[in-house]
Parts: sequence; structure tokens; C-alpha cells
Amino acid sequence: MINTALNYGIGVSSAHRALTDCQLIAALFDRVSELGELDSILKTAIQRSKEAKIRAIADVSFDNKHLAKAHRFRWNPDQRYWFKDLRESDLNLEQKDYPFSIQKLVINT
Repeated sequence: MINTALNYGIGVSSAHRALTDCQLIAALFDRVSELGELDSILKTAIQRSKEAKIRAIADVSFDNKHLAKAHRFRWNPDQRYWFKDLRESDLNLEQKDYPFSIQKLVINT
């Protein structure tokens, strides 16, 4: 959120405090509204919220676990696999960069 605020020219005095975060969100809404971007941003956010969330399971051996870690996959000790939960559109963008294959599970719609 701090980077987004700075990209819109909004100064940040202190980070990750409840009141400051609320004020920062309000300032961001004001700024994008002034720039005429609010409708577009809200439509995009609503569309993304309706996308399926996918659990990508990395097909990596123990010796290659560093490949999954490098792409921010997390270890599930109960199921014993490396996974990442993300929106379908994000997976479509990222998947081409994975040096391993994945299995996809839909975890919600």
C-alpha cells in the first residue's frame, strides 16, 4: 500500500498503524477519484474477486525445492508438497516463468 500511495504522490508519515493505514486508504480513494480512475479500478477489483482461486502445486523433487521457494511457493507439511494460492489470472501470468510443472486445484470460485 505504501508503494501505491507513493506512486500516486501521496506522502506517507508512518507505516502499518491502524489509523494511518485508514487515512492512507482514504487519501488513495480521493486521488484515484480526482484522476478519474476510480471506476476502472473498482471494476477491475470486482472482476478479480470473482475469479477462481487456484492452488498451484509444484512438481519438484527434494533436491529442487529451492526452485519452488524462489517462486514463493510454501511447504505444506501435512500433504508434503510445495504450493501457492493465487487468482487464476495471476497464475496464467506467472506459470510461464516456473522451471517446473504444476498441478492445479480450484480452491474456491
